[in-house]
Amino acid sequence: MEYDLIGIGFGPSNLSVAVALIEKWEEARLQGKRFPMTRICFLEKHERFSWHPGMLLPGSRMQISFLKDLATLRLPSSDYTFLSYLHSQNRLLPFINRGSFTPSRKEFADYLTWASDKVRQHPIVTVLFGQDVTGVEAIEIGDGRICVASKDVRTGIDSVKIGRNLIVSPGGQPRIPAPLLPLWMDQSQKRHFIHTSSYVTSIPQIIETSPGPLKVAVIGSGQSSSEVLLDLRSRLPPGSSIDMIFRKGSLKPSDDSPFANEIFDPESTDFMYNLPHATARAHVKHEYMNTNYGVVNPTTLDAVYEMIYDQKLDDSIAARYPDSENHLSKSTRINLLPYHEIVATDYSTDVKLDLQNILTHQLISRFYNLIILGTGYDRRTWIRQLLSASNTYQSFLSRVYFGDLKPALGAEAGRENAKPLSLTNSDMMISVNSVAPVITPPTRSLSPAESIKSETSDDSSSTSPISTNPSSPRSTTIPSLSTYTGIAPSSLHLSRAYRLLPVQEDVNFKPSIYVQGCSEATHGLSDTLLSVISVRSGEIVEDLLSRYSN
Repeated sequence: MEYDLIGIGFGPSNLSVAVALIEKWEEARLQGKRFPMTRICFLEKHERFSWHPGMLLPGSRMQISFLKDLATLRLPSSDYTFLSYLHSQNRLLPFINRGSFTPSRKEFADYLTWASDKVRQHPIVTVLFGQDVTGVEAIEIGDGRICVASKDVRTGIDSVKIGRNLIVSPGGQPRIPAPLLPLWMDQSQKRHFIHTSSYVTSIPQIIETSPGPLKVAVIGSGQSSSEVLLDLRSRLPPGSSIDMIFRKGSLKPSDDSPFANEIFDPESTDFMYNLPHATARAHVKHEYMNTNYGVVNPTTLDAVYEMIYDQKLDDSIAARYPDSENHLSKSTRINLLPYHEIVATDYSTDVKLDLQNILTHQLISRFYNLIILGTGYDRRTWIRQLLSASNTYQSFLSRVYFGDLKPALGAEAGRENAKPLSLTNSDMMISVNSVAPVITPPTRSLSPAESIKSETSDDSSSTSPISTNPSSPRSTTIPSLSTYTGIAPSSLHLSRAYRLLPVQEDVNFKPSIYVQGCSEATHGLSDTLLSVISVRSGEIVEDLLSRYSN
């Protein structure tokens, strides 16, 4: 079967696209019109719908209004809004009685699952779970088709889907600090590492199988790291300790004031995209970083400080009455290590982290049973899916969008106001997914106006960009580029409607390829968040349908 649209991934972004398409289909049906897209397929690696299961901590709350759901900002009367979900579950009045616009994460995750189940019942939508996409390539027949190869995660059976259009919404992959990457990739060391994205689903088994107290390092100073710190203290065996390691001088509060929050409004997407050059967009992004990156919600921040203060109180009581029964040896000890970065690692029974104070350059070494990484996500791994059909990046699809590995910057300046989306990996952070990691340097040096630093989520700056330890034969260093296959191009071009644009305007390739959740550099800070998904999905669907009519 040939599909009108194939979607890679079925998280909130593509779920919202499915909702927008269904709404347009229903609108056409009521008007007695033919709807041009009746065969839509989404491929999802996980075997069922789930939304951040690893961070569904007890009592955790959303940090945005429930009105920023799959549909409300686009179509408040939609059957797929959060309010429709509450009404269907007979909880609308109890939710109102809570007196809060922010549901728990558990409830919002259940809403998304409810919407997913509802979408899958619609006749124009097919969702195939347990399908790991292994390659994407173009078919050079007629005006072109897109071929998507996938593997069943249970049976290992390969399959191919043919589509007229493609939308890539794979979500983020854990970002692993370069000094820790070799240990992370070493299967024998897996038990020592957790990324916060899998914390809730992993930590119970680790604690259950622990023979005694644990020494834990939490890397990062953002929201997820702070929430994990609070949760860990109540979970760990008596006598355990936790070091929170970060480069900043202190944990910083997120700015969620009304004026600052306007940066997440749909109008801000227009503002960001229409800025005259990348330097201006980078300036705005930097100005508002404290709304989302490496910062902590004030309520969570107060809870962390109260925990540290209570620990100091216990210390004072124990110092004043040294002969009294001391319960401190049984409680989990919290240590904050600000202004520190990881410069080298080693391992034997435990993991050794060599830490350097970024102000004094003093070195210390610590040993840990467990490292928890609150180092955020890489949003650019989809590029390897687009190019995985060719080790030399010279497939037809890559030539359409990148040319013959020549920088395409400026080639689209007069067409659709296209913006270059830099692929420069200037953070020297490496993402991990099902394929071998690839470092993607530009094919030439980029000017500041052409290069935008890769996005990070949470606080990924608690690691040194280069780590060496010549005294240890197993010390970690950044792998050389020769380790990997191919050289990636420096940029793609993206339309306002999130559509990739060919290098040459007259190329005979009609399928549209859209990307979601990875264009923060061109469309603004809200691109990786829930804030604009309902509006963005509407824009993508409108653009897709307009190309059908044309």
